[in-house]
Amino acid sequence: VAAVKEKLAEKTEELEKREIEIKEIFSTLEERQATHLKEREKIVEKIDKKQLEQYERVRERFPADAVVPLAAGDNCSGCFMHLGPQALVQIARGEEIVRCRGCGRILYIDENSEESREE
Repeated sequence: VAAVKEKLAEKTEELEKREIEIKEIFSTLEERQATHLKEREKIVEKIDKKQLEQYERVRERFPADAVVPLAAGDNCSGCFMHLGPQALVQIARGEEIVRCRGCGRILYIDENSEESREE
């Protein structure tokens, strides 16, 4: 019984230390989130309202990856649907928001992956 109590005390102490670590991590994450939200507010002020609404609708559906690069083979990297030449030209021009006709995500050309395609 004494050995079990000692082991329990050790585990309880370990648990308390981890709880403190977790609270510190959460505090740091909350601070970072507040900073990022302030930065986002400044950026959002500069964006066209229609484009922002379009982005927000896509983000509701795909919170982790509303904006995705073209994958190799000129496919959407979200749903891997092949994009036609018209969409590719529109994306390359960068004059408007282009959405995948399959999943609706916003598409862009990743310059780094474009260089690797040419090699």
